[in-house]
Amino acid sequence: MSVRPHPGGSHFLAPPGPPRPERAAVPVSRRPWRFLRNRRPRPDAVLFDLGVLTRPGGADPAAGDRAADLPPGTVARYAREHPSYEAALLGLTTEQRWLDGVRRRLAEEVGAVPARVAVRAWRADPWHRREAMVAVLRRVHESGVRCALVANTTGSLNGDVGDRLTVEAYSSAELGVTTPSPLAFSAVADRMGLHPDQVLFAASTPTAAAGARAAGMEAGSATTPPQLRALLAALGIQVQALAAA
Repeated sequence: MSVRPHPGGSHFLAPPGPPRPERAAVPVSRRPWRFLRNRRPRPDAVLFDLGVLTRPGGADPAAGDRAADLPPGTVARYAREHPSYEAALLGLTTEQRWLDGVRRRLAEEVGAVPARVAVRAWRADPWHRREAMVAVLRRVHESGVRCALVANTTGSLNGDVGDRLTVEAYSSAELGVTTPSPLAFSAVADRMGLHPDQVLFAASTPTAAAGARAAGMEAGSATTPPQLRALLAALGIQVQALAAA
C-alpha cells in the first residue's frame, strides 16, 4: 500500500491500485555485441594485420644492401626517410615515384648503377610469409569465416600478398589513411560492407589493436600461432581443432 498526502496535511494509507501490466520481454539485439559480455557471437569476418602474417623485408632483408656492397639496412633507411614516403603510404603519390626518389638520392652516395641494383633487389620480395601464421589464416578461411588483410603500404596488396593468400587486401595507399587510426579500420569495414562490430582484428601490436577497438571492432594483438588461436577461440573460431584435423 502507498502513502498519499491528505488534503488537510495528514497522511492516510491509500488502497492499492490496479496491478501494472507485465512488460513484454525485449529481445536482446545482436548488435552492438561488443558491449554484451559473455554474449559475443562469432564474428562475420577476421581482419589480419599484415604484420601478423609476414615479416617485412622479404626472406633476405639485406639483399639490396649486398647487391651494392652497402652496410646492412642502408637501402631501407633511405627508403623510410625519403620525403615522399609518407605521401606514398597515403596514396598521395605513387609507389614508383617514391622508389625513383629513393634511387636518385641513393645514387648521390653510391652511383646510379649500384643504386638501381640495390633498390631493385630490395623491392624484389618485400614480404616474407610466416607460414605458421598463414596456416592459421587458411584454417579460419576454411571454417567459413571471411578473411581480409590490412597494412600500411605504398601500393596495392592485391596482386601481391592478397592474391597469394587468396583473401581481400586493403592498403593504406588505397584507403588514404594509415593504421592505427580508427578511420582506417572504419574504412576497411565499410569497403567490406560490414559494421565494425562484425569484425575481429588480429593485430601485430597493442597500439594497432587499440585503434581497431576505437573504431568499434573486437581486437587483440597476436605474434605467435598460440596467441592467434587463443584470440580467435575467444570469439568462437576453434582453429586449434581444425589445425589438428
